[in-house]
Amino acid sequence: STNSGVTINVTAFDYHGSSYNDNCGSCTTYTPMPTTSTPIVNDPFKLLPLPSQPSTSLTSTDTTISGPTELKPGYYPSGVNFNSSGSGAYQVTLDPGVYYFAGGFNVDTNVTISGTGGVTIFLPSGASVNMNATTNMQIVAPTAAQAASDGCASCAGMAFWDEGGNLTLDSGSNSSWGGAVYLPNGSLTWNSSSAAGAYGMIYADSIMMNATVTLG
Repeated sequence: STNSGVTINVTAFDYHGSSYNDNCGSCTTYTPMPTTSTPIVNDPFKLLPLPSQPSTSLTSTDTTISGPTELKPGYYPSGVNFNSSGSGAYQVTLDPGVYYFAGGFNVDTNVTISGTGGVTIFLPSGASVNMNATTNMQIVAPTAAQAASDGCASCAGMAFWDEGGNLTLDSGSNSSWGGAVYLPNGSLTWNSSSAAGAYGMIYADSIMMNATVTLG
């Protein structure tokens, strides 16, 4: 589903249904235009084993972060809150590895989450994630060798894996995913004036792109 002002610039745009509704007028903002009545693509990740809960527990209660921070991979049982800083924007760097956010996480405005050395963010069923306005997420998934070394072979090529929740990037957000974004039971929503560069498969139960969103 898309609203007015959406720009989609991809290699191929296949749509299983015979027709679709949108609010973008002539849809000249689609490159290429959707090809309808194409075969269903089965979930390529369905049989992957879920990541195991890491033995290393990083927090016993909710952690609140309000400034530049370097996080270590592991098990975060109660979630993490990345609060806005009174001094302005800041970056949270994720060291390479698997991040098991059992309590989910919340990212306030002007915060950048960056994990470009081989990172998988995993949220089990029941965890939630919220990306507020003007936040940024820059994730590069692990290679097969990195994933094997991390003890999660199924995490190879997986940048963001949410087993049961939704991912919403609010207005003005910017995200870059070097790997798959997998939400088999949830929705992926970009709100107005947000943008994303995806260098892998996006698989979600539903995808919504609101006004002035760019995907490419």
